[in-house]
Amino acid sequence: MLKYNKLVSALLIVAIYTTLSLTSFAFDRKVAGEITISGSMDGVTVNGSAARSGRAIAAGSEISTGANSSAIVSVEGLGSLRIAANSAFTIDFDTNGLSGSLEKGEVQVIDASATVPVTGVAGEVFNLAEGQSAKVATAGNQAHDDGASFASKYWWLWLVIIGGAVTGVVVAASGNDSTVSPNR
Repeated sequence: MLKYNKLVSALLIVAIYTTLSLTSFAFDRKVAGEITISGSMDGVTVNGSAARSGRAIAAGSEISTGANSSAIVSVEGLGSLRIAANSAFTIDFDTNGLSGSLEKGEVQVIDASATVPVTGVAGEVFNLAEGQSAKVATAGNQAHDDGASFASKYWWLWLVIIGGAVTGVVVAASGNDSTVSPNR
């Protein structure tokens, strides 16, 4: 039984370490943006999770705004974009500049170090200079990917894994330890 206790403990330590260390991979690029929200604070999501002003934004993040909210994403040294109400925009950037794709709504370049290429739903490319905006209409019954990351879509999977590990530890710890003396 002692072997099983040690094994379960080791596996639990590995599971906890792995879970907690995954957050270090959130921003693997050196450049990060920051979001500022206007209007309803509940109406803006980043990758499917509710966002607040001041949150860091990684390249490849999908920002969605509701009917009563808008957002400004600023990337130091590259520029700022305003995402209008009822919009879905995926921002991309690196040390060379800003770009993105607009699924619905409108995006405006507030300021930028270079022209910002924005790809629309139909594949059209808008090369936006400072002060210009792009707007796309959406079809009523168009298929839609909410842009949520794997972790946010399957959060329940982590609960199952952690719950299983905790259950295993409890079962192992409360097991009937009927040690038999070799002298008996």
